[in-house]
Amino acid sequence: MIQRFLILLLSIALSGLIYSQEIDFFIVDRNGDEMNDTVYIIESMTLNLSTNFEQLGIEYVFFEDNDSYGNEEKAFPIGFDFKFYDENKDSFYIAPTGFLNLEGPNRPLRYPNEVIPFPGAPSLKNSIYGCFMAWEPVSDKSVSIYRTDTTVCVTWCESPVDTPAMPDNTTGTFQIVLNNENKIFIHLVNIPKSEKYGGRATVGIVSADKNRFTAIDTMNNTQWTPLQERSFIFTPEDDYVKYEDDSIYYDPHPVPDHIVWYEIDDSVHKTEIGSNFNISVKPKQTTTYRAELYSCWGDIIASAEITVGIAGAFPNAFRPASGYDENKTFKIVLKETNVEVVGYLLQVYNRWGQLVFETDDYEEGWDGTFKGSACPAGIYNWTLMFEESGKGKIANSGSVMLLR
Repeated sequence: MIQRFLILLLSIALSGLIYSQEIDFFIVDRNGDEMNDTVYIIESMTLNLSTNFEQLGIEYVFFEDNDSYGNEEKAFPIGFDFKFYDENKDSFYIAPTGFLNLEGPNRPLRYPNEVIPFPGAPSLKNSIYGCFMAWEPVSDKSVSIYRTDTTVCVTWCESPVDTPAMPDNTTGTFQIVLNNENKIFIHLVNIPKSEKYGGRATVGIVSADKNRFTAIDTMNNTQWTPLQERSFIFTPEDDYVKYEDDSIYYDPHPVPDHIVWYEIDDSVHKTEIGSNFNISVKPKQTTTYRAELYSCWGDIIASAEITVGIAGAFPNAFRPASGYDENKTFKIVLKETNVEVVGYLLQVYNRWGQLVFETDDYEEGWDGTFKGSACPAGIYNWTLMFEESGKGKIANSGSVMLLR
């Protein structure tokens, strides 16, 4: 029940000199209203925590063997006004071998067995080579698209170098980012050397008339040593390209890839408890849970925390004939001091689903009777609605043993 109104939201923090966006994460109830960063539950109840990872707008590109995204059915929208050599472009195509094409190509985008750049490469006009190598990245999630209002980012994440069948295969990660200022960013996160064809590769762009090929110095059909953390900017104008290299601050777009959940104790020690979008927890005491959002290259790009407190507990058995007053009735035992209860509804049902007790007073307990008669011993089910002033509502259910 809690899952329907408790959602832990994460947002993407775009940092550095190229991107800027504040971190914004919060907790909402079932109506979408923001809650405090502390929630309360009844002891021993299960609490489901969720992140909005699946709602962050990541689109994965799946390539089949010998397939490419090079036809009208497989074009992707840019999503904002973008000019390439002073021509308006509204869509792009993705090649698994590491480049984008901004015009419907008249030939396949896959060249696994040719030296790069191969003789026919310039015919792929309106192209951007993010890291065009002789490799075969056919991993299911090797290429992804992530968008904001002003950028579109295509990331080749841990793509195999050479061929996936090779032993001890290494992987490379890089990305191409287009923005609404008509700039092209290429970020090389980690590019190992390819052993095919002497490890030659190309980073650059090809114009619409296919005669203007602008490649990064020393990175055009040359043998590479392993590269890490390099960024470049291309600004294609009508008849030239403004190119920036070493002066550019390395700042890859923080594309979300996976979640890791932690439990944090009083000494701020973190214990990993899960890596799914959703987790279920059952704390016995006040506990802080932290969700960290990672990029595919291992950076933490966003995080959020929630503290779960224990508002109260219910006994799992009671005996009306007990010599101890606290054992005579079934009622909530508050764990906090100075609790201001503003909403409360406890209902108890017998095994046939008949309501035998109901109260909106948290100080009133069930004495094991129904309409003045003693109920038989056995298991009874209960439901609860509990709300403390300034905190979210708690919905819970359970069972209790009535002893005679």
